[in-house]
Amino acid sequence: MGKGGKRKSECISKMKELQRDLREDEAILEKVKMNIYDIFTKVFEAQERRGLGKGTTIDPEKYQAFLKDYLQCFVNIPEPWRKSLNYAREQGQLAEAAIEEVKLEIADSIKSLFKLTFDMEGI
Repeated sequence: MGKGGKRKSECISKMKELQRDLREDEAILEKVKMNIYDIFTKVFEAQERRGLGKGTTIDPEKYQAFLKDYLQCFVNIPEPWRKSLNYAREQGQLAEAAIEEVKLEIADSIKSLFKLTFDMEGI
């Protein structure tokens, strides 16, 4: 999940640039993106430690279970965001809806990258 750190750094740089330009709303969206990258990176690392352990040899069954468990995070973690998005839309809260949409877009992009990286395109 090395790309998560790179993308997080890109978000930080862009956020700072936007803040310097007094474009606070856009800076907030970059901070949201950064936080989502951070969440999924930390969850990946925790799942990896828990699911694969510290050994140098990886058990193929544990490896497959780890991949499926992490993929399930893309259902569980964004669920409250989907609910918040629906609520914000119902209430006409455009700024809140935009934030929830960004969260879901970033989660989907991380999921796609994960599936591509670990050859899980058919799942």
